[in-house]
Amino acid sequence: MKPYSVLFICTDNAIRSPIAEAIMNHYAADRFVAYSAGSNAQAELHPLTIATLQHFGLTPPSQPKSWNTFFARRRARNGFYFYAR
Repeated sequence: MKPYSVLFICTDNAIRSPIAEAIMNHYAADRFVAYSAGSNAQAELHPLTIATLQHFGLTPPSQPKSWNTFFARRRARNGFYFYAR
């Protein structure tokens, strides 16, 4: 079965949604491919986000992403499940 795509969204894409993306990709990679984006994405992940993820052996996303860029690039792909908090 093809993995489901999941998009986690928060405002800055610097703390909450990157953490959710990393956890989902680490623990459920056989069933899901997670992404994260923000409505007002920051230039960098928050330093404590990186430190926390690394402390637990998780790989942080490379950088925050704007949801505008994300949707422009991925709109034609298979369906997404959204989580907004």
